[in-house]
Amino acid sequence: MIKKFNIFIALFLILGNIYFLFITISILFTAGGSFGYGVLLLPFTFLTHLFLIPSILALKKKHRKNHILLIINSIGTAYIIFIIVSFLSYS
Repeated sequence: MIKKFNIFIALFLILGNIYFLFITISILFTAGGSFGYGVLLLPFTFLTHLFLIPSILALKKKHRKNHILLIINSIGTAYIIFIIVSFLSYS
């Protein structure tokens, strides 16, 4: 059961990072917009990209039953859901 849940959360994190990858690239290419305030969002998007490392590790057969990766991926999922809701409600 832990294996399937860990894989599901890892896939959700990877798919959620696709959304933030486009945001990060657009902010970097536009230099933060006309006044540069988009640069203030970069630390939040970079933090979501850091959750890619444990999610990719959780997909490997060796680490699928690791409880620590499950906890880290759960925190990452909660963070990504919070940031997506914040971005969609304020943009």
